[in-house]
Amino acid sequence: MIVRLLRLRNFRSFHESELRFDDEQNYIVGGNWQGKSSVVEAIAFALFGALPAQRVAGASVKIEHLLTEGAKAGEVELTFGLD
Repeated sequence: MIVRLLRLRNFRSFHESELRFDDEQNYIVGGNWQGKSSVVEAIAFALFGALPAQRVAGASVKIEHLLTEGAKAGEVELTFGLD
C-alpha cells in the first residue's frame, strides 16, 4: 500500500490541509507541536477508525480531542494505491 494523499479538515491542529506523498520515501519533520504526530494519527484514524488513534505515538488521545478546538465536525480523507 502506498499513501498518495491525505486531506484534513478540522483534525487536531489542521483546519484545511492537503498532504501529497511521493512514491518513494517521505519524511515528516518539524519542531515540537507542529503536527507531525497528528499526521500519523490521521492516517491511523482513516485506516482503522477511532480506536487505534487513541494510542498512536504512545499518548492517550480521546476521540473528542481529534477535532480542532471549537469545530463541530471534521474530516480525514486518505487516498492510497496498491502497487
